[in-house]
Amino acid sequence: MSKNEELISKIKDLHYNKNANKRSPQVAKFGAWNIDLIKDVAYWSDAVYSLFDLTPQNNKTPTMEEFLKILHPDDVEKVTKVKIDCITNIAPYHCQYRIITKDGKIRHISSRG
Repeated sequence: MSKNEELISKIKDLHYNKNANKRSPQVAKFGAWNIDLIKDVAYWSDAVYSLFDLTPQNNKTPTMEEFLKILHPDDVEKVTKVKIDCITNIAPYHCQYRIITKDGKIRHISSRG
C-alpha cells in the first residue's frame, strides 16, 4: 500500500470513528444531565430530550416541577424520595422510573448521577 493510500485509509477510519461516536448516544439510548440544586433546574443533553420525547425550547431548562409532570404518577413519590436521600446522604443517584410521552407511551428510564 502506498503512503497516499495508507493516509486515505487512516482518514476514512478517523471519519468513521468520529461519526460512530456522534451516533453512540442515539444507538445506546443514553443522555447526560446535570442539576443545579440551588436554582432547581436541570440541564439535559439533546439525547435526554429525545428519550423523553421532548424538544429543547430556546435553551429553557426544565424545573423539577416540570420534570415531575412527565413522570408516571406512581413513580413521582419514589423519584422525589431518591433525590432527597441522595442530597441528604451525599450519595450517588440511581433511580428507575417511568415517563409518559406526549403520545401516551410509557418509557422505562434508568437514571444515574
